[in-house]
Amino acid sequence: MSHHTSESRTPFPHISKLIPELWDCLTDREREVFILRSKVYTCEEGERIYPITPKERGEERSVITLVEGQALTYYLYNGEVPIHFTGKEMLGLARLLTGMEEWYICKALTKCLVLALPAEIVEMVIDNNARASKLLLTRALRTLHTKDMRLIVLNTRRMPGRMASTLLYLDQLFGREEDGQTLRVRLTRGVLGGLSNMTTSNATRVLRSLEEDGMIALQGKEIQILKETALVDVSRHG
Repeated sequence: MSHHTSESRTPFPHISKLIPELWDCLTDREREVFILRSKVYTCEEGERIYPITPKERGEERSVITLVEGQALTYYLYNGEVPIHFTGKEMLGLARLLTGMEEWYICKALTKCLVLALPAEIVEMVIDNNARASKLLLTRALRTLHTKDMRLIVLNTRRMPGRMASTLLYLDQLFGREEDGQTLRVRLTRGVLGGLSNMTTSNATRVLRSLEEDGMIALQGKEIQILKETALVDVSRHG
């Protein structure tokens, strides 16, 4: 893990480029504090992004934002269960606001660029800046909605429906290549199975079945969506 403060000379962008929407909501004084107290660093594939405790790093408790790269959020239930891709939400914000323990972790799926802000600074902004507070709470609620919808799908659909829903979720999140069919993300069968609440062998079998039905095409880790309407139907009723 490579660490740098945002004020040091690094190849990383200025903090204003990393959190542009939040930056626009901050006062000049708050921006000064963010520049002085924030840290930008990289996490390698497989490395845990959140939570990072003060004991582990000898630092104050932080709220973490994924800036670049792909990361997965795992619920801690009978092991680590991947539930969704980590977006631009602030990891640790819910714990800061509620004081409740969190039952998830976040790990880098690819090399990631991460921004860490001291929890006390984020709390200060929430207490004193209505615009910034509304932005952060809106993001937190959207993230909660995404998690809830993913959990509903994983607990109410059969395996084909769960896999179809996962593929459409990835399509919405990452989009497609210029050919209009190939997803812009490459995942192992194990990760696809985890996101769909099934074993790797079942994921392989269900993907092959969807391919045989002409809905998708498989080429290694590449997945092409050929019949989106049919895939949507399976995601809802399969």
